[in-house]
Amino acid sequence: MGLLFRPFRLILIVGAGFLAGLLFERNSMTDRCLDRGGAVDRGICVGVE
Repeated sequence: MGLLFRPFRLILIVGAGFLAGLLFERNSMTDRCLDRGGAVDRGICVGVE
């Protein structure tokens, strides 16, 4: 039974890591935009040249 759970667990762990990476990068992009004096509108940095 444990052998059947391993592929599912692997997909779950890889998916969680991917989601964590996406959230980290999005937060990092927001910080960089705000540091340069811009604003984030629907995920896009505006007001920075």
